[in-house]
Amino acid sequence: MRLDYTVLPAERHSPFGRSLYWLPLVEVRVVSGSRAVRVEAIVDSGSHCCVFHSGIAQLLGIDLRAGKRDQVRGVMAAEWSEIFYHPIT
Repeated sequence: MRLDYTVLPAERHSPFGRSLYWLPLVEVRVVSGSRAVRVEAIVDSGSHCCVFHSGIAQLLGIDLRAGKRDQVRGVMAAEWSEIFYHPIT
């Protein structure tokens, strides 16, 4: 399956002078119980999980801090960020 990439303007130019970013954005429907929300999500094929902004949990009526707590960090391995896992569809 091949997905099209979305072209977005760069907020800051890259070190190589590019002014656009090509991102694999897909529209997804996130469901928890009887609530659902549609959002655009960036596909990260190397990730072990899907990460959404905490505002999505609020829209779905999820008590964010009631989930399974964990920490993640990005490729630069600088700061750890707190996350909470919840079962969603």
